[in-house]
Parts: sequence; C-alpha cells; structure tokens
Amino acid sequence: MRTIGMSDYTVGEDCFDELPGALAEYGAKKVAIIGGKRALAAALPGIEAALAGTDVEILETRVYGTNSTRANIAKVVNTPACQEADVLIACGGGKALDTVKTAAIELKKIVFTVPTICSNCSAATAIAVVPQPTGAHLHQPQDHRRGSGGVLLGRRGRCPVQAARGRVRNERR
Repeated sequence: MRTIGMSDYTVGEDCFDELPGALAEYGAKKVAIIGGKRALAAALPGIEAALAGTDVEILETRVYGTNSTRANIAKVVNTPACQEADVLIACGGGKALDTVKTAAIELKKIVFTVPTICSNCSAATAIAVVPQPTGAHLHQPQDHRRGSGGVLLGRRGRCPVQAARGRVRNERR
C-alpha cells in the first residue's frame, strides 16, 4: 500500500493573505505566474496585492496556451523566468494547472495552484492529463513531495492557492 499526504487547504475571502507565509516556508523569493487568460485576469490582482511589500519578486506572468500539450509544457520549461523561479504559480482550470504541474516536475520546482474553476480536482491531485497527438491521454504521475500540496479557497474567481507540503497540517483543514 502507498499513502500520499493530502494538500493543505486555507479557505476564505482573504486566502491570498496566506501566500507570503506559504512561500516563505520554501524560502521562495522569486515566482513565475502562469495560467489561462481569464484566470490570470481574475487571480492576478489578489496575488499581486498579497505579495506587495514583501521580498518576493514576480519574474513573469504569462498565458500558458489553451490546452495541456507537450508543446505548451515545453514553452513553460524553456522560459528563462520559469527556470529561475523558486516556485511556479499556476492559475486556471485543469488544463492550465496540469500544464504547469508537469512543467514544475520537469524543472524540479515547487508549484502553487490557484484553481479558478473549483469543480476540477487538478489543484489537489498528483496526476496531470496531457493529451497525445494520437488522441490518447497520458496520466502522468507527479512526485507529491515536490509537486502539488495545499489549497487556499477564496470567493468565486479568486479560488485556491496551493503549496506543496506532502503532509497534512490539521490547523489548516
């Protein structure tokens, strides 16, 4: 049997206030924010406000594409800002989150997620779905010790921020 620790969750209107502390747990000073166009429009103001006045530098904000493909994953992996970042912050629905989770694993980076569609499980799962040219889907296992972890839930359009922790912290459940 294999046991994987679940993600940490913070729930509330002020969930982004937890972001600087969560980043500090990893010694993160540089982040790259990647996501869908609408998701970034919804989440970025909250993320920027939470990081204002901290020593965390946003190296880049970019749209990932429109689907979780090897080509879009490669674009994230090959971006200098993503290579330099301590943490990748993924914003959006399942396709955006799966793209950035997979890129983070390839870069050996921590990934925080900001799912703006709360009906998907991509933010808290250790699996990414990447369509293949043949139409088949690759369910790629993620290393939960370095990948996805805790989730912060806010109001609609400003849902979760997730930090990899690989353990359950009761005070945040």
